[in-house]
Amino acid sequence: MGNRFIHYRREDALAMMDNRVDLVRAAVEFHAVNTLGVCRQSNLAHKEAYKKIMKKINRVDGNNDNIMKRMDKINGSNDDIMAQVQLLREDGEQQRNEQQKKLDMAEQRVNDLLIILKAIIFGLVGCLVVYVVVWLFG
Repeated sequence: MGNRFIHYRREDALAMMDNRVDLVRAAVEFHAVNTLGVCRQSNLAHKEAYKKIMKKINRVDGNNDNIMKRMDKINGSNDDIMAQVQLLREDGEQQRNEQQKKLDMAEQRVNDLLIILKAIIFGLVGCLVVYVVVWLFG
């Protein structure tokens, strides 16, 4: 029954379900009146039939209440899930930011080491040039 109302808004679907319940109730009450008219001769028989019909009406009302409670639970669960998704998104974003900071720090260290290595290589080349000049002109 829920699939028929999937394209309607929740309020419209509930109104349509309430209308159907009212139609069922009206039909049941109509049949109850007819049953009472037919069974007037036997007082006991029409009382039993009326009680059974009223029980069915109460069951329909109870089922409608159960449907409403289940829909409220589903809406509550949906809100909880959306809150959890939002928390997971925020947590993932925070972890991504922390990882990016770590990567930036590692990149900065690598750049610092490259500068130090270039300075050492430049110094070694300079020493080599001085030794070659001293050896040649020495």
